[in-house]
Amino acid sequence: MVQIQSLSRAADPIYEIGARYMGGAQAQERIWQHVLRGVAHRYGSWSTVEVTTVCIDPSIQWGRARNVWRNAMMRTVLYRIATPLRLAGRPIRPVMARIRRR
Repeated sequence: MVQIQSLSRAADPIYEIGARYMGGAQAQERIWQHVLRGVAHRYGSWSTVEVTTVCIDPSIQWGRARNVWRNAMMRTVLYRIATPLRLAGRPIRPVMARIRRR
C-alpha cells in the first residue's frame, strides 16, 4: 500500500481562487493519481487509486492579499501591458545598430 498525504495552501487570494474555482486543486489530484499509478505499475500492481479529499480550512486568507505583488501571473500581466512603454522609452540608435549588424 502506498499513501500520499498532501497539504497545500495558496500564497495569495488569486492563486487560492484559481485552485478552488478554476480547477487547480483537481489538477493536483490528477497528478498525484498519476504518480501513484506509476508507482503501482513499477511494482507490478494494476489496482485502482482511491482519493479522499478533506478541506481543513475553507476560508480564503485575505490577510495574505499583499502577496499578490509576488504573484508570478500578476507580474507577467503587468510586464506584458507595459511592453509598449518600455519599447517607446528605448533609444532608437542601439536598435538600428543591431539591425544593421545582422
